[in-house]
Amino acid sequence: PATHARKTAMLELNATLYKLDELKGQYNAQPVQPSAHDLLNQALYGNNGEISATDETTFGASATDACNPAAGGKKGRGMSLASDLPCVCESTDQALGCAGKGIGTATVYSSAVLAKTWYEALVKKCPTVKHGKLTASAILAAVASFGAAVKTQGKATQAENIILGINNAADCNSGGADGCVKYKQEADSGKLDIPWLDKLIEAADSISKENRRRQKNQQLLKRAIALADTAILSYVRALGGDPPQKQLAATTQVPQAAKHSEETCNKHQSRDKCTEPCKWKEDAADKDKKCSLDPKNVAEQQATQEGTGEAKKEEKCAWKGEKECKDGCKWEGTECKDSSILVNKQFSLSMVSAAFAALLF
Repeated sequence: PATHARKTAMLELNATLYKLDELKGQYNAQPVQPSAHDLLNQALYGNNGEISATDETTFGASATDACNPAAGGKKGRGMSLASDLPCVCESTDQALGCAGKGIGTATVYSSAVLAKTWYEALVKKCPTVKHGKLTASAILAAVASFGAAVKTQGKATQAENIILGINNAADCNSGGADGCVKYKQEADSGKLDIPWLDKLIEAADSISKENRRRQKNQQLLKRAIALADTAILSYVRALGGDPPQKQLAATTQVPQAAKHSEETCNKHQSRDKCTEPCKWKEDAADKDKKCSLDPKNVAEQQATQEGTGEAKKEEKCAWKGEKECKDGCKWEGTECKDSSILVNKQFSLSMVSAAFAALLF
């Protein structure tokens, strides 16, 4: 049924759908690209993100190319973490300085294939540490720690050269002697030009952006759930229909008895028919109006009607006979009654019946 509760629920549902569509437009389902996972693999293995010994994206052709290239030369230093590890651990004693004992293979950076082989052997000797979820702050802390350590100038000979693996040297002479890697530093800004380090910083930024994306989506989801809950509550209220209304005050006005009753009284031509609020006047000038309205009786009846509610409606008809029972009155059984009261009672009965039927079905 078209109840007020139903109309209200429809308005709330339409408003909810509009807001949900608005929230849907703000929802970002696309993860941040490139992902932190991809960037970390690029930091470890080079731009392709996969370890390779054939295309010189992970390892260089020699220590000279990978660990200490001439300015403006080949890809060289910092091309990948996987390449820098053999640079630092290169030696003639099977990387005892890094692994603590021989790794069972040559540790001279003489080709990309050999570098890959003993990188994989060397990694197995590295201790593993359990850690929780990788965070942007943890990555940036590691980057800062590396930057502070690698820029420490040990001796005057090293001067402004950024060399990891040896101190007091102006150059990194690789080739089986002392393992090292020489990084390039921008003259103006002092920034280290290390590709894998840049990838780590990008990975930290990607994690931060992805976290913000997920947090915003979570907030949108919470708002959507709250809107849906409100809409469902409105729908449930609508199923129950409108709440019962308070009984309205009677709107029937006090009858305009003066003119109506005067005309009615004049119709009575005998004393026995001339009853209140009429009064019989034997000496009336107009013989057709010997029965006329008594103002005193009218005033008393109106005062009584105002204090007795619906009873006043009955009184205006109660004194009438069957033939005179009209003009707002209706003959019922053996007495004349106010027709408006009968209609109201019938209407109330029909409303109760309809409500009861609604509860059943």
